[in-house]
Amino acid sequence: MRIKYKYKYILANLLIFLVMCDCQCQRQNQHSDFVVTKITLDMSENLLKVAEAQQIDPKLLLQDALNNDPSFLVNPEKSDSGVLHLSLVISSQDNELLLIGNLMRKDQEQLAFAEIDFTADQEALKQKLSVALAYLRQQLVGGVQKSDLNYLALIKNASEGQDVNPITLTNALQRARDKKDKKSLPYVISLLGSTSNLGIANACLMLLAQLQDNSALPAIIDFAHGKPALIRRQAIIAARHMPSKLCAEWLVVMAYGHDDPMVRKEALKGLLEVEDYLKHN
Repeated sequence: MRIKYKYKYILANLLIFLVMCDCQCQRQNQHSDFVVTKITLDMSENLLKVAEAQQIDPKLLLQDALNNDPSFLVNPEKSDSGVLHLSLVISSQDNELLLIGNLMRKDQEQLAFAEIDFTADQEALKQKLSVALAYLRQQLVGGVQKSDLNYLALIKNASEGQDVNPITLTNALQRARDKKDKKSLPYVISLLGSTSNLGIANACLMLLAQLQDNSALPAIIDFAHGKPALIRRQAIIAARHMPSKLCAEWLVVMAYGHDDPMVRKEALKGLLEVEDYLKHN
């Protein structure tokens, strides 16, 4: 009897252990931790002026949102994790903010974007910043990649004007990028031309860069017109993967005619690459 009780005790504890492991795995699948060496925060001058008039501190609110998000982990000892620079600026619309995540790992740079409706209500703004941070993390780390996710249908539906959750759609675009799925090409081109969400647009650009199909170039050039410098830079990076005469002509305009030095530098770098490709092909 004692032996049977002993085995029952061991079996019960083993079952508890397996259940705990399963719950831990599910938690990790749902919320991938985002570990970086350091996080820096930056507020634009025009935002600080508006915030001062509204008697709010957006930097403090953003820091509080970060502190309350268990997915963002800072470990100074992990020097290869990269530095995350968060910038909060007023977008082209006065009632909108743009949160920009710039992740630097060695020589690699990754950008993410989240738009926020501005409000002077501190608690409401903090909540909006928390949602924006989750969206940034999803763009930088990647979402839950379920095997049954019909990413192509989601992209197609969104390109046809159907309402698809931005996080779900961005995840679908990331899946198509991982798989280099050329079937998504016409839908992504259409989506790039219609979306007003910069996070989704950026995911479209990165997917088109991966597909490297010159038919997407006119859509990229049209999209870039009038966009903020960082987004235009992302368009240039994508266009460089589609070397052609049209690409070279556009990069000449960007390299020598744009007023932002960052855009000019990226365009000149791309122009040299495209010219070298055309010279040898």
